[in-house]
Amino acid sequence: MSAGGFRRGPARLAYSGRFDVVEYDVTPPGAGDDVLVRQVIRHPGAVTVAAFEDGRLTLVRQYRPAVDAVVAELPAGKLDAGESPLACAARELEEETGRTARTFTELADYLISPGWSDERMWLYLAEGLADGSASPQGAEEVHMEVATVTLAEAVAMVHDGTIRDAKSIVGVLLVRDHIEARRV
Repeated sequence: MSAGGFRRGPARLAYSGRFDVVEYDVTPPGAGDDVLVRQVIRHPGAVTVAAFEDGRLTLVRQYRPAVDAVVAELPAGKLDAGESPLACAARELEEETGRTARTFTELADYLISPGWSDERMWLYLAEGLADGSASPQGAEEVHMEVATVTLAEAVAMVHDGTIRDAKSIVGVLLVRDHIEARRV
């Protein structure tokens, strides 16, 4: 593969665990024989779901061991093998919040941290909410708190640092823009 004059060689497995880490030899443009070795975390992709009803967004608050804190987020999760992003969005919404949605609108498809991971994130706006049945996966989700806030409160939470999770910041701001554009 060549992009911008860079040449990336084939992947070599460096570590296998919950996520694989692969190494690539990368040759920069005009570098001659100079080769850089880069490690990349392989990720199956994930979704974020902005469940929106009556001017309110659904948030979850769950413990995140990486930062040793309870974090306010939009519901989200990793794609299972062979699962489409839309199916994952529907599954994660119900698993984490006990809600289903009549419609899902894809608002964005973006890269989380392309400097070290190939993770791709899809953001869906879920509307037409109805009761389903939650099925928490793991201890963090069993102890997760589900809450709803107005869209204005969610935007304020982004600006005051209450919502610090990048996927949720992106989600809240894109939902705000999408909803405002519908009003015009």
